[in-house]
Amino acid sequence: MKNYKNFKKSTIKIILLTVFGVFSIACVDDNKNIFNDFLDGAAVKFSEPLPAVFGVNDPEDLIFSATIETPDGNVVSYSMEVQGTLSGIDTGYFPIGTEITSFPTTITLTAQDFATALGVDLTNIGFGDTFSFRGTATNSQGTTYNYERIDYDDVTLTATGGGNTDDYLDEAGYRNAFIFAFSIACPEYDSSSVVGTYAITVDDFGTFLDDGVFEIIAGPGENQFTMIDVFGHPEMYDVIININPSNGNISVDRQPAWHCDNFGCPYGEGRVEGSGLAFTCVGSLTFTLENTVDAGSFGSYALKVEKI
Repeated sequence: MKNYKNFKKSTIKIILLTVFGVFSIACVDDNKNIFNDFLDGAAVKFSEPLPAVFGVNDPEDLIFSATIETPDGNVVSYSMEVQGTLSGIDTGYFPIGTEITSFPTTITLTAQDFATALGVDLTNIGFGDTFSFRGTATNSQGTTYNYERIDYDDVTLTATGGGNTDDYLDEAGYRNAFIFAFSIACPEYDSSSVVGTYAITVDDFGTFLDDGVFEIIAGPGENQFTMIDVFGHPEMYDVIININPSNGNISVDRQPAWHCDNFGCPYGEGRVEGSGLAFTCVGSLTFTLENTVDAGSFGSYALKVEKI
């Protein structure tokens, strides 16, 4: 289990220094004047929003299929890397598929393709596993764009980084083909398996203060569950989650969950809201939670908890 306690305060302070001053600008490439790049971007998108989960009866039957298109029509090549999170362990990123040089193109990848790319046996891929992708595209003028976010200098009016803005990479509908991911859904959702003791295994915002172990109980309402004092703050915030019984989709209404005083920051009560998935067949819940205070948002971060 990851332990964020040693660097949690520094992480939060860095976020505090940057989150309220971010200025998004259009796509640019390394060390190039931003105004020139309005004309020669390299947007690559899916033709339809990508599902967050793919449901199969057996993980070995997984087939990922999606059509890639370029809205501006000026991309000459596109390639992908994939990382697997298999039974909670990250594999690192490896190339997958072939370089695409014509658009639109439909990509089809099987479970065996993923196993081969990651260098694992097919039997190592299971329910609840996640595949995360990074894409790179080159346009007709030789400019390369990727999954990195730009770092804009408002003094020199230049930007460095991979050349994509937050607005593009975080677009609602999950269509950008530079950063995306999906998980293998369990065959069915079992509500009776949700209650129990859990440990936080991923906490990208660095929210929890204690050992990250907590209880989930049923209620207060139908199809609702309560994570008791999930982040271990002195205020003892419980977080209520709603789980759709037909598919295990989780929704989290905006509610108090942590307090900035415990990180030495001045913004008061912190709240979470977002969505997630319940993989009851492997005892895992995953979330994407937006963290906000009265002054604004810190952004959305991943949280994963596993039954122990």
